[in-house]
Amino acid sequence: MAKQRPVKCPYCGKMIDRDYEFDWKKIGNRYWHDECYTKSQEEKEKNKDKQKKQREAVMKMAGKYLGAYVDYQKVAINIGQLIQAGVTYEQMAKSLKYWYEIKHNDPSRSNGGIWIVKSIYIEAENYFKRLEEIRTVQSEEQVNTDITDEHRVFVRPRDVNIYRKKPRFNLE
Repeated sequence: MAKQRPVKCPYCGKMIDRDYEFDWKKIGNRYWHDECYTKSQEEKEKNKDKQKKQREAVMKMAGKYLGAYVDYQKVAINIGQLIQAGVTYEQMAKSLKYWYEIKHNDPSRSNGGIWIVKSIYIEAENYFKRLEEIRTVQSEEQVNTDITDEHRVFVRPRDVNIYRKKPRFNLE
């Protein structure tokens, strides 16, 4: 019998010598250690539960912000498309909060979906990063946040002289 070449476990990355080791499985076209396969299946189940909870949270937020304008089928389709585009559930939630709570935009213009998230999630991420930076600076240092010291100066605009054309001839 010919010697089989070693294969790599996709979970731990260690090599499996199929001639001398007996604690491996072939799943599809991959070779796994028994423990590694059970661990990966447990992690997949945990991730599915976590993603399901996050998806439900985004659906609730969409219902909260869109109110009577929400179309849950559109929202579900939008979520699927956004996930394929690489937007995470956390980014979706932050974007919805940014767009409707902070920017105070009108939910009637959304047509029942959350597709606006694709356009603004980077802007929302930057906003929340800056907000977090400000909070860390304020917690580290004592920052004066009193508004009473601020004086407002109102400047009256200058009078603008409008030169009118003078008549060339006086016909009176």
